[in-house]
Amino acid sequence: MYLRPEVIVSDWSAVERFLRTHALGLLTTAIPHAGQSTIQASHLPFHFVPPSSPPQTIQETSSASLSSNSILGTWNCSANQDLGLLRCHLARANPQAKALLAYFEQHESEEVLIVFTDPHNDDGYITPQWYIETKPSTAKTVPTWNYSELQVYGSIHPLPREGLSRLIRDLSNTHEQSYVDKVGKNETWKVEDAPEKYIDLLERAIVGFEVRVTKVGFKCKMSREKGEGDRQGVIDGLRSVGQNELAELTERLGPMKKTSS
Repeated sequence: MYLRPEVIVSDWSAVERFLRTHALGLLTTAIPHAGQSTIQASHLPFHFVPPSSPPQTIQETSSASLSSNSILGTWNCSANQDLGLLRCHLARANPQAKALLAYFEQHESEEVLIVFTDPHNDDGYITPQWYIETKPSTAKTVPTWNYSELQVYGSIHPLPREGLSRLIRDLSNTHEQSYVDKVGKNETWKVEDAPEKYIDLLERAIVGFEVRVTKVGFKCKMSREKGEGDRQGVIDGLRSVGQNELAELTERLGPMKKTSS
């Protein structure tokens, strides 16, 4: 993950918050399997089990420079620290699941990449017309895109059947509670509301996986490298097209450069 200093997020609480609010991740694997592509990806809801305490960044545990984050991640397990677990399930008929299960017949685990993004990224286009300082003075401006992205690397292995049963309840309970909180209802749907035989049938058609997180990189590209005038132009421009959340995030993160005197 390419991480320039102005886009790095080094607050672990922001990672956990992002995983709670954007739980749909893209599981990417690179496992050769006869008759199908080596590189495969599936969008899946993930259940995150956070570490018992916030981990330290690589700058806090070593002499690594910020430029190392693109390779090492902002957090990694090299300092023997816990980065948490991610759990998911795939349909057994999914070719990616078939490749994983075939691989685990001879291996215990495999490295995977999971990418989480913000739905507002689709609306993050930044026109040069919003750079109210640079465009009039030098015209040295080009279009770009503001976005947030979380990349998680980890070691994946299959969950036992009892772990899968617990996972589907954890996922349902978490997102049902989020739903009722949004709409003001009192009751949540529970797995036990469906017939037991029906749930058992569905569980047999899916396979659960657990990813022990080994490396995390989080970036928010929000015009932080721009001068104050250009940043304000971006904020005002985003608001003018109805992208208030992106505008508020850009404003909240603030500038990297000092305002010129």
